Amino acid sequence: LTKQDILSELLDLILQEPSPDLEERLRFRLPNIASEVITCDVPQINEKLSSDTTLLDKMYAFLEAQPPLNPLLTSFFSKAFGVLITRRPEQNWYSYQYTCLQVIEYIKAKPGFTGLLLTHLATSAIMDLLLRLITCVEGTENKQNILTWLNEERLIQRVLQLLAPPAGVDAGGGGGELVGG
Repeated sequence: LTKQDILSELLDLILQEPSPDLEERLRFRLPNIASEVITCDVPQINEKLSSDTTLLDKMYAFLEAQPPLNPLLTSFFSKAFGVLITRRPEQNWYSYQYTCLQVIEYIKAKPGFTGLLLTHLATSAIMDLLLRLITCVEGTENKQNILTWLNEERLIQRVLQLLAPPAGVDAGGGGGELVGG
């Protein structure tokens, strides 16, 4: 299972829309099974996924699709990505630190990663992934690393811009002035 071609095929199953010709009850059966295999918390799978840039690039490419993303495939993507940055109680600390650091360094090297997450923020699985990035990374260095990077990416300001009404729109209905200021 840890061979690159096998993991690549499993990722294809969870990241690519299945053929619409398939019977509805079977359409997402293989993607669901592939998602369970990828996220079954086998350290060798996690380490291979986190250290192989070809596989990480395949996951990253999923975010480059135009919105809206398929919610089910996005949940598979988010779950697969999340397992690489979230430590489970029975997981070896050093294995987790290695895996998590590899993923953090990968996404930091991708200039558009934060923007792509924000493009798809309306998909609940992407919101969940963003929350995992903020809250689930363990270890002082890794946590500081990801939070510093998200601050440099101006994540909060960019989210607030997404929520702000377009210029010239009176959001409060009260003359455009803010209370107390």
